Amino acid sequence: MMIRATLFSVIFAASQCAAALVTNSIWYASSVSEDGNGPLDLLALIAYDDTRTNAPIGVVMHGFFGVTVTGLVTNNLRRLVDQGLFAVAPALRGRDGSDGTRDSGGLEVQDIVDAVRAVRAAYPALVDAERTYLSGYSGGGGNAMSCLVRFPDFFTLAASFFGMSDYGYDQIYGWYFNGAAADHIAIMTQDVGVATGATGDVQDAYRARASYLGRANVVTPAHLFYDSNESVCPPSHQTRFANGNTNITLHEGAPGTWPHGYLTDAQQAAAETNILPALVDGSIENPSIPTSGALYVQGWVECIDPPLRCTAGNGVSGSGVLSYVLQSGGGWFRWTAADNASSSAVLTFGGRMWTLASGDQAQHTPDMRSSVVVIVR
Repeated sequence: MMIRATLFSVIFAASQCAAALVTNSIWYASSVSEDGNGPLDLLALIAYDDTRTNAPIGVVMHGFFGVTVTGLVTNNLRRLVDQGLFAVAPALRGRDGSDGTRDSGGLEVQDIVDAVRAVRAAYPALVDAERTYLSGYSGGGGNAMSCLVRFPDFFTLAASFFGMSDYGYDQIYGWYFNGAAADHIAIMTQDVGVATGATGDVQDAYRARASYLGRANVVTPAHLFYDSNESVCPPSHQTRFANGNTNITLHEGAPGTWPHGYLTDAQQAAAETNILPALVDGSIENPSIPTSGALYVQGWVECIDPPLRCTAGNGVSGSGVLSYVLQSGGGWFRWTAADNASSSAVLTFGGRMWTLASGDQAQHTPDMRSSVVVIVR
């Protein structure tokens, strides 16, 4: 992925490093969305120590409204560099100059992974492409949880701070009904639709944004930080996402431990001091999906090993379950739609792409002579 241009470059003394801290803003291209000028041009802020090589990448996600280049985000970029990481803060589509239109946890989640891939391509000597840390706050915490569901084995470690795991699917616990303020609701209504009593396409769109439904996909060690009295994204958003998944650790603090908003250095350290060293020293193994099981698809799911991508319907409001068995470079798959539209799925695996209606099975069998795809209806 090609970096289009650098907006600015500023070098100043890092607070805890002998070397210089370099910050740049970079442009990168969306891999899934276009406008009249081609792939969307998206913005990210990066920060790194230019004397450090092979650094893990640390992603910092902005909140629901955006504002990538000020406050919490830029301070956390510095803190991650101090911890030994190469830091990147993507500005999701429709924010801070990035092309496109925001969609509250839909295709915009792809922008996060596209930013990481852009950094890997542009700075191969400075980053370790095998180690990536994902962190996010409030709306960014919600996008972090969605990322873990949609990209199960992409990130090495993750932390979500007071995020939401359901924009409005559940009529009691969804953020639309449980914590969101009037201005949040107005934006969700614009981006997704009216959640109250939602049916049909709108219900499908909110289902695809309810990451707690896909929590079984999460194989990345993930840590959820929040206060017991959190009111903007209440604790139910964290507990429902973690429920039953031993890869997800809940950290409930006393009031004031991780209050919703801009964290101080001490508050941030209370969360990350115990989890980041293992990432930096390489002692955390990269996650992998089981050789057999089921992946819950919320718009799409993409795995690195084996290379697999499954897109439900239009990739925004489709959802369903991809059951699978992987063996000797091949695989067996069955697609079951979970949305009102009974969306078909486009599955890419083993260098082949095919479309599955709900209930269809597919088998990919590579051998010395051929690669066969069989659709069973």
